[in-house]
Amino acid sequence: MNRMVRDHAADVLLMVLAGFTTAIAMSAPSPTAAVFADFPQPASVPLFAVTTTVVSVFVRKPAFSSGLLGLGIALIGVVALVDSWDLDPFVTALGAGLLLGAAAGLKNGPDQRLRQQGLAAGVVAGLLLTAPIEYFRFSAPQRYVDFSPDANDPADVFLLCLLAVTFAALLACLHRLRTEPITPAGDRARELAIGIAIAVAGLLLYQSFSDAVMGSDGASFGPHRWVWGLAVVPLLVLCGLWLPGRRGMVLIAILAFIAADSSGALREADSIWKLLGVAALVAAGVVVGRRWPRPLAGVCALAVVAATAILNQPPWNNVHVVAVLVVLPFAAAYTVASCLPSSAAVGGTALAAPITLSVSLGGVGFGSAPFVAEFGWTAYAPLTSGKPVWFADTWQWISMGVSVGTIALCGFALAALMRRPSEQPAEPCH
Repeated sequence: MNRMVRDHAADVLLMVLAGFTTAIAMSAPSPTAAVFADFPQPASVPLFAVTTTVVSVFVRKPAFSSGLLGLGIALIGVVALVDSWDLDPFVTALGAGLLLGAAAGLKNGPDQRLRQQGLAAGVVAGLLLTAPIEYFRFSAPQRYVDFSPDANDPADVFLLCLLAVTFAALLACLHRLRTEPITPAGDRARELAIGIAIAVAGLLLYQSFSDAVMGSDGASFGPHRWVWGLAVVPLLVLCGLWLPGRRGMVLIAILAFIAADSSGALREADSIWKLLGVAALVAAGVVVGRRWPRPLAGVCALAVVAATAILNQPPWNNVHVVAVLVVLPFAAAYTVASCLPSSAAVGGTALAAPITLSVSLGGVGFGSAPFVAEFGWTAYAPLTSGKPVWFADTWQWISMGVSVGTIALCGFALAALMRRPSEQPAEPCH
């Protein structure tokens, strides 16, 4: 029994580290980025999404998945270690796609739900903690990273340490993973089409927003607005409903997560203790979601978080700060965990979606991908948000209404999917 517990713990640790490392690697700014660091090379993120989908769809042998997982770690490590060059974002995206896709494919065996929930916990924690971790890693603002003294040091020590720990966890699980049975194939054509569609959507939305921002010159005063990000909502909802059974529930849960965090990343987590608190809340959300899965309860909590975004002026802004720091990590992890398990391909594609679609607003990391945006120009960079008086700003109400309405639509879609018969019996508690 003790050995079984150790095996389960090792598997979960590997999944958590793989998901967390993927999110951090894809959010790390490239030293070769332009002064406008908010606009990375757009083709690298779709490459990550397509790689994740292809690997999770077609790679079914655990031994092969383990090898690709190690290769992904190696590719990210090379970029983090050597001097920067123009292809850095593409090598990192390829490595991160191999890492996430291979980890998603290692789902066979009696603990497949536990593994998928561990992978989801790692990705959600990485997405939420990207901005706070960057705050501690770099003293200069990200748009000036090329001019900071740290830019001359090519080695990313934090990411290298994270990769080393992930590789050690892989080695600890390697023998057992290589002897597992082959994962059965799912609906490959449908799952592959969904993954590619999301990748293409991310690229098109990036181009749309980039054109909108670059097209607003100093001669045209006043706010500029972009609403094409709303195309993400029907895309993910329809993809979730198109999948057989309840496989698409995790896609809908991810959409609710994106909508709830559209107000920005956890910028308030400015201390180590707050970071640890957010990580603990994510872990608690996954544990509770595993024991008592109630996706609609999680969606309601996410809707409350999105609604508090309207309170952006003192003293009411403290309500939103608490909601983002306390409610969002728990509710996001709980909702996603409650919607698992799914097939390997759908799980990998869903967990890659927040990174894939955040490029629509050119974010270096996750946390600034609302579906609609209002922006203007300063002397240095485009702004996607300001500090209006909350009760008098119409656009602020519209933006909040879009987020809450999206989450409500996710609730209806999840309710419809929950009426479908489950494709597999419930996993017994150990």
